[in-house]
Order: sequence, then structure tokens, then C-alpha cells
Amino acid sequence: MKKFQKRVLKTVDNTASALLLGNGFGNLESISDIFDSVFVVDMQEPEIKRKNIIFREDRSRLETLGPITCVFVDLKRLNLLEELIPLLVKVRPTVFIEGNEPLDRSQSTTLFQNGFRPLEQQGFFHTWKKIV
Repeated sequence: MKKFQKRVLKTVDNTASALLLGNGFGNLESISDIFDSVFVVDMQEPEIKRKNIIFREDRSRLETLGPITCVFVDLKRLNLLEELIPLLVKVRPTVFIEGNEPLDRSQSTTLFQNGFRPLEQQGFFHTWKKIV
């Protein structure tokens, strides 16, 4: 098992499905090994073809995807965080954002306003969870 997979599995409780905004920090193959369903929202279709990878170019109605347990957000796709608000409020997924350093306040306003806080720095990414 790869280091990336171990760090993700240590953080998540449920591996039912994941939503990727971008390419999953270049770890799409590892992510698809962990989760039953992986929804990829990006400009171009991923090169990796697997049964559990579902590509969507259209990012509207992301809240209808079902019980998303984790969201992976690439730094270049941070502008899509506001479109995730219905999903963040309804499902409360664990959010992984690319890079070890937490986002500055201007980039993470959507997460803070919806009760999410940065909890861990994992080297490849940092983790946000809803604080109840």
C-alpha cells in the first residue's frame, strides 16, 4: 500500500465514494483503489479507465451524486468550493486539499462559513473536517 493511501485511510471512516475536483493530486489510481465510486469533475477525461471512475465535465448539481464521503480538491480548482456548499452542508464529507500548508483565509472562506476546520497536514494534502 502506498504512503498516500495509508494517510487517506487513516483519516476517513467510510470509503463508499469520493468526489475529485481536478485529478486527485495526480493520485487518481490510488484513490480509485480506496473508494468504491470515484466521481471526477475536471476539464479533461482522466487517462485511467476503471469501472469505479465516473467522469463528469458538468459540475452542476454535484449534491445529487449520492453520499459522498470525501472530496479531493486540487489547488487549481479551489474556485469550485462555493459550488460544493449544498454537499458540504448535507453530507459533511472529509475534504482533502492539495498541498501541505492550509489555505489562507480568503481561499477557505466557504469551508470556514460551513463549519469546517483544518485538522491535519499530511504532506501531500491537508485535511478539513466539519466540527460539530
